[in-house]
Amino acid sequence: MFLIDAIFWIWIFIVPAGICAFGGFLLHNASHHYLPFSILITLAGAVAGFFLAEYIRKKYGLADFFGKLLSTPELDHERDK
Repeated sequence: MFLIDAIFWIWIFIVPAGICAFGGFLLHNASHHYLPFSILITLAGAVAGFFLAEYIRKKYGLADFFGKLLSTPELDHERDK
């Protein structure tokens, strides 16, 4: 179960961290003078990803969160027969 939770945690962490890292990359490509801001944006995304993943883990549980997120309610009536 640890491996599954670790994968789910990383999956949640990657979204804000990746979006901010991509934004920092684009900012750095615009001008190399923006390197400190690019690093700050990337670190802010990593911190936001960490807190979001921990919030979801503590409040809902990672497996329950992804179970509800990826569920198919239109097929639930077929399973209940």
